[in-house]
Amino acid sequence: MKLLLCGFGSIGKRHFANSHALIPDAEWTIVEPDRTLWHAGGRFIPELVVDSHYDAALICSPTHLHAEQIDVIGERARAFFIEKPVAHDRQALATIQRATAQRPTMVGCNYRFETGLVKVKELLADDAIGKPLSARAEFGQWLPSWRPQRDYRTGYAARRVTGGGVILDRIHELDYVTWLFGAPVAVKAMSGKLSALEIETEDTAEIMLRFASGAIASVHVDYLQREYTCQLKIVGERGTIEWQYRPTRVRVLRDAWQTVFDDPAPDVNAMYIAELRHFFAAIAAGAPPCNDVAEAGRTLDIALSALEQA
Repeated sequence: MKLLLCGFGSIGKRHFANSHALIPDAEWTIVEPDRTLWHAGGRFIPELVVDSHYDAALICSPTHLHAEQIDVIGERARAFFIEKPVAHDRQALATIQRATAQRPTMVGCNYRFETGLVKVKELLADDAIGKPLSARAEFGQWLPSWRPQRDYRTGYAARRVTGGGVILDRIHELDYVTWLFGAPVAVKAMSGKLSALEIETEDTAEIMLRFASGAIASVHVDYLQREYTCQLKIVGERGTIEWQYRPTRVRVLRDAWQTVFDDPAPDVNAMYIAELRHFFAAIAAGAPPCNDVAEAGRTLDIALSALEQA
């Protein structure tokens, strides 16, 4: 299997290692301008020059480069796996949609493969708490602690042009909320840079969603909380579901709280492996992977609408 990987930063390295574990005999071409990241195990090139055909292209470069790279690759890749968010603006999204129109695509939103959230989706499908009425998703983490080996002020998160800011950076919450409840019919938002962090992007956002069922959801994301927070609460007609990640736990309240899933030390990499296993299995079977560019584009539109309301 011939694979093309664009971007060998932290997420590119993770996907390379996981793909190599899933497909040990794959033949790799890796596009990475920083030569200090090169090592044995694939053909590294500093710039994207497509001189071959590939079974799949994995786009793990900074978000603002996605459209240009996918447009250059075009029909020379049979399928595309694109890291979230799919694009940083609507013009780039349109380019990606055009370039991949006849190709299987998957946008990597790994929380869809997180075991606790999968359990939440199963509980909702089983009508465990009746009709969902409201939900609250929250993520917070102090930005300088995300990648402590690197100055946060020089990272993509700090700059608008590279697709930074907590709304796009943590599009995960919008993705899994719409995965659980469907596309919203209304979006309201407030966001801004509220702290003294030396960034030009928003560090806090509150996004309100209303769904066709009448249910409402709020999504809070920030770069500010000194204690890592990643959680979801769903209130239904007959009970409540709570999910917390790292440590991971799912609880259901009807007459009393019941823990239905508990993993105090989850393997973070497991959901990344699961999403790639799904992607490779789908393209091998000729089936559409989940969360294609069209679906991810709708989630991106929610995020961009939230940014525009700032």
